[in-house]
Amino acid sequence: MNKLKKTMHFIANLSFLLSVFLGYIFFSSVEALDCKTSKMLVEESSPSDFVVDEEGCLKSYNGYAEAVMIPGGVKSVPYGIFMGRTEIKAVIFPEGLISIDEYAFYGCNNICEVVLPESLQKLGRLAFGNCSKMEILYIGKGVESWGEFALLGCKNLSYISVNEDNTTYGCYDGILYDKKFERLICCPSGREGEVETHKNTITISSYAFFDCERIEKIIISDNLRYMDEAAFCGCKNLSEVCMGNNVKKIRSGCFQNCESLKEFIVSNSVQSVGTIAFFNCNSLMRITFLNSQTDIGEKIFSRGKNIVVRGYVGSSAEKYAKKYGYTFEKIN
Repeated sequence: MNKLKKTMHFIANLSFLLSVFLGYIFFSSVEALDCKTSKMLVEESSPSDFVVDEEGCLKSYNGYAEAVMIPGGVKSVPYGIFMGRTEIKAVIFPEGLISIDEYAFYGCNNICEVVLPESLQKLGRLAFGNCSKMEILYIGKGVESWGEFALLGCKNLSYISVNEDNTTYGCYDGILYDKKFERLICCPSGREGEVETHKNTITISSYAFFDCERIEKIIISDNLRYMDEAAFCGCKNLSEVCMGNNVKKIRSGCFQNCESLKEFIVSNSVQSVGTIAFFNCNSLMRITFLNSQTDIGEKIFSRGKNIVVRGYVGSSAEKYAKKYGYTFEKIN
């Protein structure tokens, strides 16, 4: 794990060189190695495989190459144009490209690395969804719009790198944030082990850690205030959450399907816990509420009545336990 992180940090520091040399050396020779099989790429796309309109929109792709070199002059890659093209192992984007639209490369599950050009401004919703072999993503300085679930299902993506000159987004420890690191936007699904949020982070966005199945521990900084809807949904191996001292809201479904959580302490600062916040947390045995007035949503659990709810006498936790038939244990 330490070796992997060192390698990824090295890549981040050389991100600009990556954008240049991967384009002109790594792919142009079409002798790049498949990142899983070490099989040589033998097919390269031809300019004649593409139809581009006068405005620079790629209208169609008629090739079947393993290495796709999108022609210069293309400004936009439209909705779903490469969807499900499992033969594609490498893509090189031209400078001047402005947008990659929704579902553009959805299901291209043999693509290993993606280096977005510095000119790109918009990455659409699910643009690289279910690109399950992707391991590294580089975001250039021009990106200013990040689509919802852009990387959903990229199970092996372990690191996101962002050009330091990007004015909208930043990268900390391989995780995507806004430029000021106040909002954590997307943790790559292939991330392993322990994650600590940036000290400036105020909000963890909805679905930010969605299906990060290999993460085992989360350390929340003291500046964090909000955990948005389904922020950690599907973190199946998450067994420990170290909450900061200033979290105010744990929103609906925040820890849904976190199957390895056995105990959870809701800090004194928390004002509300949303509906189904711990739904399908089937190992959860005990939850402690340190704030006597925390507003607890309906049906925050899904399993039987053997969960112990701990809190102060007369607290909202005690009332919740009695209302829904859970065992209540008082704390001093």
